[in-house]
Amino acid sequence: MVTKLQNLSVAYYHRHQVGSMISCVVHDSEVLHGLMQQITGGFLLQIVQLVGVGAMLVWINPKLALFTLIPVPMVILGS
Repeated sequence: MVTKLQNLSVAYYHRHQVGSMISCVVHDSEVLHGLMQQITGGFLLQIVQLVGVGAMLVWINPKLALFTLIPVPMVILGS
């Protein structure tokens, strides 16, 4: 992005306000950063919760955990 802005002609900067361009670049970068953080953070949290709930289920009642995990391969193949 910086390279693109540096390669623009002086006439382009004369026609457009530099402050508004920089503001758009900063805003877009912040939105993209927030999206990536939300996706990865949410995904990791769900994985940790899934493992924790599975461990508690096995610890409390292993037989119930076995019956609960039987349909997991079918669900994975179906999705």
